[in-house]
Amino acid sequence: MKLDFFFQGKLAREEAASAFLATLLDQRKDVRDAFIETLVHCVGWDVTESLKLRSWQVSTEVDQVDIRLESKGGGDDWVIIVENKLQSGSVQHRQLSGYYESVVLKEKGARIIAVYLSPNSVGKGDVVALKDELREGDYALQLPWDKLSERIRELTANDPDTEFTASGLDWITKTILEGRQIAYPNEGNREQIFQIALRLQKSLASTGIAISAPWPDKDYFLLGTQGTDLTLWLSLRFEVEPEPPYLPKDIFIGDKLRLFVRSALKLSKQGSRHINLKSRWVEAISRETLAVPGVGIHKREGRWFVLEQSVFASVDDVVTGVEQIGVSLLNVVKEWAFEKPE
Repeated sequence: MKLDFFFQGKLAREEAASAFLATLLDQRKDVRDAFIETLVHCVGWDVTESLKLRSWQVSTEVDQVDIRLESKGGGDDWVIIVENKLQSGSVQHRQLSGYYESVVLKEKGARIIAVYLSPNSVGKGDVVALKDELREGDYALQLPWDKLSERIRELTANDPDTEFTASGLDWITKTILEGRQIAYPNEGNREQIFQIALRLQKSLASTGIAISAPWPDKDYFLLGTQGTDLTLWLSLRFEVEPEPPYLPKDIFIGDKLRLFVRSALKLSKQGSRHINLKSRWVEAISRETLAVPGVGIHKREGRWFVLEQSVFASVDDVVTGVEQIGVSLLNVVKEWAFEKPE
């Protein structure tokens, strides 16, 4: 049985891929075991082997989660949530984090594994960010589609219904290859914004705080701190054309460049281990705002304090202005670091 009709519409391909994979995970223990084995580098061999021995209930589109595996009993409950992406253009910032938080609220006693299933390293930035929010005993990882596809093909190569599996995997591969052609190339004005992001990263990294490389998305580049008590995300956002490859539009007016700088701050998992830091953060959350000298008032959005502001100037002045914003924000990050108890 071929699955061509299920994968015809590009907008429905991710839904079809989720239903296809969920069917395999539900009906074939060998495929489910192979999927669990791909998590080993994140959860370890002991957890992997114990998960393979459990009974699982598989579902799709529960609370908007693409695929959900649930196992209850045996002294503990487990939930695996899978966010399935075939193209980078469908990535939504912090989507996996939102789903994880929802499961935490509803399944307080369950241990959770959050999986970002995607081409190459798409979504890895969101996984890195989510790891900073995980409860003790929970896990998050990015799983490349090609790694899982290869293993499934090996298991089903000689099956009587191999046409079903091969057809589904072929469509998934085709969609991924098409997606690579319409990703977010650093062309035209996007290249200029990327270079600004690189300059910003190098400048801020000179303060001694680890800053991630610019993470590209459809309408922004994201920089983030690593290993700090207070997590900072700094985004350079811009308007884009409505069609792929989503090149920036209307960012130059004469010789001046317009960007939107979005800064977001929250207490990291590392910082929450320090009682006085956590107490100070709870107090800030209760006030609903956080003042950052030299930047402005950040308003609470969930666990974050967020501010977005427009920067409109020459390219050099934009770089200087954003650097000043970044340095002021990092000063707050450093200030929190000195709040640790002796």
